[in-house]
Amino acid sequence: MKYWLLLLVTACFFIGNTAFAQQKRESTVENAKAFVLEAIDYINANGLEKGLAEIQNPNGKFHTKELYIFVVEHRGKMVAHGANPGLVGKNVYEMRDSDGVALFHEFAKKVEENPEGGWVYYKWPNPATKMIEKKATFVKDLDGTNLVGCGVYQ
Repeated sequence: MKYWLLLLVTACFFIGNTAFAQQKRESTVENAKAFVLEAIDYINANGLEKGLAEIQNPNGKFHTKELYIFVVEHRGKMVAHGANPGLVGKNVYEMRDSDGVALFHEFAKKVEENPEGGWVYYKWPNPATKMIEKKATFVKDLDGTNLVGCGVYQ
């Protein structure tokens, strides 16, 4: 009996720690970049309409507890947003962080300079901590008109 109890406790500990480690890995810069590349592959394989629907699905493959995908036109119209569907259709081009950085200007500039993508750094309110924190967002051009991004708090 003790053997089975010990085995059960060990298994629960391992599973719990594995789940915790997975959740911690979700919000890494490597995973944010991989998420963007996966979303672009999905859109290219399934079409823009189906891709945008999947991005906006809160239970879809492009929304985890901490990571989500957004798609925005280079000039600021939000096309899809995995965490805030209320932004879809709005022009966010002039949206600024707490230091005055026009982040969507920076996103567009980054993909215009390098269509393969890159990182933009700024400060943004973290919904989990309710604090302004440093955030890094990886953005990559989708089709010459839209870009795809995913950010992580640092």
